[in-house]
Amino acid sequence: MPRRTTRVLKKAVRAAERAQDQVTALYTPLITEQKEIRLVTLCSGSFEDDIRCILSKASLNDETSYEALSYVWGDRHITRQIFINGLSKRVTKNLEIALRHLRYVSQPRVLWIDAICINQRNIAERSVQVMHMGEVYTRATSVIAWLGEESSDSNLAFDALNALPTDSIRHWDPQKNAELDMTTLEPKYASAIRTLLLRPWWCRIWTVQESILGPAMSLVCGKRQVTVVGKGGLVR
Repeated sequence: MPRRTTRVLKKAVRAAERAQDQVTALYTPLITEQKEIRLVTLCSGSFEDDIRCILSKASLNDETSYEALSYVWGDRHITRQIFINGLSKRVTKNLEIALRHLRYVSQPRVLWIDAICINQRNIAERSVQVMHMGEVYTRATSVIAWLGEESSDSNLAFDALNALPTDSIRHWDPQKNAELDMTTLEPKYASAIRTLLLRPWWCRIWTVQESILGPAMSLVCGKRQVTVVGKGGLVR
């Protein structure tokens, strides 16, 4: 075997071993009987800063405050680097972008994110954690639906959503509700909402379950969001 090929193979083996060591360091075993899960604390920072997180354990048997992220993984071959407990980890581009938009500037944010909180290389753990997902979303203080980055008309869609009545008993007919913003009834707003509803998040298998289990769900697109509470009242 040529020396160059041997060096390449050795380098690949060492890289794989380092990756396995990092997985072992991050993902200590969960105690199934205690319904343990992991949570991600997204450290504060500006938009341009590296993404830094702290991974810790929690139990669904205890009162724990966290938000659950619902999102599309995206192409698993297109990844970006984040740091968890000081260790480098590759995540999909869509998740890295979501974390940048969801990060607070001056305080941490506790999240449950399947791609990070579950050891995806451990099939046994993954199977157990999937069984807990319904409870994970039910116990979350809110569910964040990451729809993606802003587009040319996404702000129009959120302008329209934010103009809807916040009281579920208010009539949405503009002739019967003088407070309804008439400008958002223009065709361009309807078109923008239709485009928003064509985004990949709405086509996920888990979308319905994740969106209805929590007490509230925030639709987030870029820097805009609208929060749905209870049976459809909109809170801005």
